[in-house]
Amino acid sequence: MYWTEKLDSPGSLLWAGDWPHQAEPLEISELVQGIAHNATHHFFSKRYGVFRVPIGENLSDEHRRLWDRKAGIPERLAGGRDHFGDIDQYKGYVFAPLEKYGWTSGDPTARLIIFNLQLEVVGHLDFPPSLQRSAGWVAINPLNGYLYSNDGGDIHVYDWRNSTNGQLAHLYSISKPDEVYLGQGAAFSASGKLYTARQRHDSSLYIYGMLISGRAAVVQTVRHEGGVFPTTEGVDVWDSGRDVESVHPKFSGQIHVICLDADIGTDQWYIYHYKVADVSRL
Repeated sequence: MYWTEKLDSPGSLLWAGDWPHQAEPLEISELVQGIAHNATHHFFSKRYGVFRVPIGENLSDEHRRLWDRKAGIPERLAGGRDHFGDIDQYKGYVFAPLEKYGWTSGDPTARLIIFNLQLEVVGHLDFPPSLQRSAGWVAINPLNGYLYSNDGGDIHVYDWRNSTNGQLAHLYSISKPDEVYLGQGAAFSASGKLYTARQRHDSSLYIYGMLISGRAAVVQTVRHEGGVFPTTEGVDVWDSGRDVESVHPKFSGQIHVICLDADIGTDQWYIYHYKVADVSRL
């Protein structure tokens, strides 16, 4: 079941396939958490690291190394934090939230690690502890360059470029629409729409598209996939038809949701692909 709301909606989210499907590429799929891209590379995060993979690689290949650069958790910046969330790439930087897995009182609050495209650390900033103690995802809105994140409640908006005292500068917060269940990943489209995905209690999958306008978030499109799905992790928004389909036709559509099937001794990944009915309103 899916439905759309409001003007300027991208329309229905349509299934475009899953690829890779139940694959276990060397190193990357283990506890995979996030996905991002630029014109030449995919970027994937797992609990303990970030990987750069050329677009032309076969993401189902389980027999050879796919990545050309990788970075672990910087030891000098960890401070007890041990879990990367869903990442984003913006203007030559990879933004990776680092948190303490299973945060409890007394644990360090979340920290933002900023890498360049070679996955070298170029900066770090802490999330204000009064607002966010954990950070499962970050996403940069290309319309204003601000960083958006949340820890289960409101969506917090930060200016990472003008921060002081080692903390992200909090600008304002956006109330989460009541019908939205924010997941562990989110990403913006070029027009400023925020897409997120997560499982509900019955293990079915919901994908939400929201228009972010100032301090308001308006749901525009929702897709519900019935059945039992692997754990949803990161989300990427990329009109892959112009860049990737000529290399890998199975990587199609515009909304890409990475999922993890974690088993003892083996972690397999899936990427579910969706296309919007009206690409001009993505």
